[in-house]
Amino acid sequence: MKPIITITRDEVKAVEDLFSPKELGKILAQAYKKGWNAKDAYEIAREFREATQNFHAEFKGLERCEAGDVTMDPGWREHIIERHITMEAATWKKRNSKWNVDSGEDIANVIKEVIESFDRSASECNKNGKEAVLRKNKGGVWYRVVIEKIKGEWKVKTALPEG
Repeated sequence: MKPIITITRDEVKAVEDLFSPKELGKILAQAYKKGWNAKDAYEIAREFREATQNFHAEFKGLERCEAGDVTMDPGWREHIIERHITMEAATWKKRNSKWNVDSGEDIANVIKEVIESFDRSASECNKNGKEAVLRKNKGGVWYRVVIEKIKGEWKVKTALPEG
């Protein structure tokens, strides 16, 4: 049987700092199962991971949710990649992705923009001020970013286009 996807040892070494072999395998397997272009799925995830390594955004506060600096938790970053980025990889390059962006770095910028200039009337503070659901319409697409206060620090929990 002919291999479906081949990866050389050099290619694995080149991405060791970004993905474990297991993570890379999961991304490529998801891409294949959904009929996606695995190269696009990998590239978008890599760009997003790089762009969010030192992610910081300023949350100005909302109702009972206090203002503060927001960072990206590595575990939640993986959730965003697996559930909300690679799921869109099939349509990414065709320009009909819900994200309406061109790269993983653009996604990081959208997340930062939503946190820093969300629509107050469409956003809410939950869990006694420990979680904020922030929404913003950008280019006709509503984006939702959920941040959670963990040990006194705001962390991005998830981010996705709505609709």
